[in-house]
Amino acid sequence: MHRLLERQIKRSRQPDGSLDAERLVTLVDRAYEEADLERERQDRANRLMSEEVTELSARVRAESEAREQAVLANVAEGILTVRDNGAIERANLAVARMFGHAPGDLVGCPLGNLFDAAAGSGVFEAVGHRKDGSTFAVECSRSVLTEAGESLSVCVVRDISLRKETETTLRDATAKAEAASRAKSDFLATMSHEIRTPMNGVLGMVGLLLDTELDGVQSSYASAIRDSAEALLQIINDILDFSKIEAGKMELEKNDFELAPVIESVVEIVAPRAHAKGVEVGCIVGADVASRVMGDAGRLRQVLLNLVGNAVKFTESGEVTVEASFEGYADDGRARVRFEVRDTGIGIPKEAGARLFQEFVQVDSSSTRRFGGTGLGLAICKRIVQLMGGDIGFHPGEERGTVFWLVVPLEVADGASTDVLAPDLRVLVVDDNPTNLRIFERQLRAWGVQATTAASGDAALVAFVKAIADGAPFDIAIVDHQMPGMDGEALAAMLKALPQLASTPLVLASSDGPEALRRAHTSGRFDVVFTKPVRPSALRQAIATHARRAPGPARATEAPPAVVDDVRPAPEPPAPLPARPPTAAPPPPPAPAPSPPPAAVAEDGPRKLRLLVVDDNHINVRVAMGYLEKAGHRVDAAANGLEAVSAVRARHYDLVLMDVQMPELDGLGATKAIRGLDSGRARVPIIALTANAQPSDRAMCLDAGMDDYLAKPFVRAQLLQKVDEWSARAHERFAEEEEAPAPGLVTLEAELGVEATRDVVRAFQEGAQRHAAAAATHDDLDALARRMHALRGGAGNLGFEAVVVATRAIEAAAIAGDAAAVEASTPALDLALSSACEQIARYLRRLDATEASGIRRAS
Repeated sequence: MHRLLERQIKRSRQPDGSLDAERLVTLVDRAYEEADLERERQDRANRLMSEEVTELSARVRAESEAREQAVLANVAEGILTVRDNGAIERANLAVARMFGHAPGDLVGCPLGNLFDAAAGSGVFEAVGHRKDGSTFAVECSRSVLTEAGESLSVCVVRDISLRKETETTLRDATAKAEAASRAKSDFLATMSHEIRTPMNGVLGMVGLLLDTELDGVQSSYASAIRDSAEALLQIINDILDFSKIEAGKMELEKNDFELAPVIESVVEIVAPRAHAKGVEVGCIVGADVASRVMGDAGRLRQVLLNLVGNAVKFTESGEVTVEASFEGYADDGRARVRFEVRDTGIGIPKEAGARLFQEFVQVDSSSTRRFGGTGLGLAICKRIVQLMGGDIGFHPGEERGTVFWLVVPLEVADGASTDVLAPDLRVLVVDDNPTNLRIFERQLRAWGVQATTAASGDAALVAFVKAIADGAPFDIAIVDHQMPGMDGEALAAMLKALPQLASTPLVLASSDGPEALRRAHTSGRFDVVFTKPVRPSALRQAIATHARRAPGPARATEAPPAVVDDVRPAPEPPAPLPARPPTAAPPPPPAPAPSPPPAAVAEDGPRKLRLLVVDDNHINVRVAMGYLEKAGHRVDAAANGLEAVSAVRARHYDLVLMDVQMPELDGLGATKAIRGLDSGRARVPIIALTANAQPSDRAMCLDAGMDDYLAKPFVRAQLLQKVDEWSARAHERFAEEEEAPAPGLVTLEAELGVEATRDVVRAFQEGAQRHAAAAATHDDLDALARRMHALRGGAGNLGFEAVVVATRAIEAAAIAGDAAAVEASTPALDLALSSACEQIARYLRRLDATEASGIRRAS
């Protein structure tokens, strides 16, 4: 304004510089008027702008609200805002549709009308209530906002009924699948038992039949039955193993075992089949392979047996060898052992290699194939090796045939050693079969021994003479039995006749029968007699024991030669030793300690035992009794668990062979009842003989109190091996019990005196015989009941509890008029009375011995 006045004053001055006041006033008034007009224009412009801004804001707010409503209306989840008092402030269209309400009906309604709201915030599930009264599952995610001191809950609601239905369907499907799996396992277990039970009878009775005198045709028929039954059993075993692997139920054991006997037992099992085809079979264990390892010996034997059995099956001529070698240490410190099974058979086409280890696949699947099988063997081997942490494969042989290999990590057991002999040992091997020469030579060189081979007796004599001339005589010679021209016995006779060579230790390796081995043994020309295939461990021990410069115990010149003709696998240790902690690079095993010499054949054989076979299948009973009685044992039989308990209570047994599935009382219940007896007979060894072959069945038997387990069908060697293993323990366990007098008789003697007790027990013996005869006839049941009552009283006074139990059962049956029950209970009474009479006889013998020695007891 000041500048405006200055400008108007300047315009109002006259030329002479004077001020025109009137003009100045006019100009100033005009300026004020212009300013007022400008202010009015500005005010109008500002009002218009404000109106436009307000309208724009309203439009933006309306669009935002419309967009928000559109989002809320179209979102899949229900969205609610809830005030502090639980009233719904806003709800989108999804909530209304979800709960069956019209849009807008939910505003102001309590949230509890829709579902039970959880206190606080978070995600929870609840039961939703629709307007029509139906319910469904909802999931709510609730968060709490606070504005101006007021709380507002925002809930996001989802309908999860479909998800719940899906979960229920999945649970039902899973339950059905598990039930189907259990049904399948139960079916397999049942079928295994039902098939193995008659298979045990077939194999057992055929084995007994082959031991009788048969003509050529009969023998060939019986052998065909045996071979077919064994093939069927192998199929059953493959199917069971495959089902266990598929179900993830195959578990590996970890035991301390000797590696060499496992390999040797595999070779011995297939040797008869190989020799029948003219195929030589042998095994080689590298010197750097630890003697004792930790692992599952049974599964390792199963894999090797499958591979070696296949090799023999597909090899018409030549050889099959198994070789074990050390391949370094794994990262966890375990020793990696490589096994190779080599054959000179038909070989495997390259195009078949990719599918060789697949299930139900055979190399030759044509309708004209020569070899059968399930196609599961190699697939099972691969699964087992993978469970062990190893690998398996194959490649063609150098000239012909196939090489199957597997590498398995095994923990070296404490105290393990390697089989390295003195490096300057000189061994001559004489055999007309080049395969045998190669096997012996490779094994000897693996032990660090200098091996020389001769293909005939004449060549052997030349080698002997040359070695003497060179001043390096052989320390020991391994001689084949049957050779063209000069056989092994003729060569040995000639060597013994030459003074320079007579002192050379000789080992005979023979494929002939037991009689030829016995003749060679008694000839006095051989230090050791082996049956082929020769176990490397036994051969090494023979060299260590008999070679002139070999390490090991000194050889007694007067000792008879050992005959090694038992081909049964050595029993594994009963319990594993503690494992060593793994190391990155374990030190090499120590030098070998001398192992015991090969066991000579005992003159009088194993100790004869009193055995009880419990089985409801009479064929299986006959098989077991046939095997055991041929071995010289005394055998009783029981048809169910109740009879077994009565028999054990009434008589001493060295061993009980118990079936599991039986009527009236099964083997598990019978074992528990026997273990609950008051006498020392509760400790009798019990071996389960059952067709149930699952690992859980073995654990179930052991948990019930059984001492060991043998799956049906079994061969004679397996059964006799089990009996031999437990015979020594049984002898020690019951020696004291057998010698001890009956406790009841001792008590009676203390009360009545010696002479009175003698008269009482003799009277009991006489009465027991009469009562037992009456029970056998059971013509007059009333009289029989009185007899059993009287007999029970006498037995109770003498402490014969088994007689008391048996007579009580017969008395009750006689009173009830049940002649069949009387007849069924009579065998138990016979056993109980027999045991009581044995105890009385021992008691009387003790009295007689006491009187003979002049010792008198106070009456």
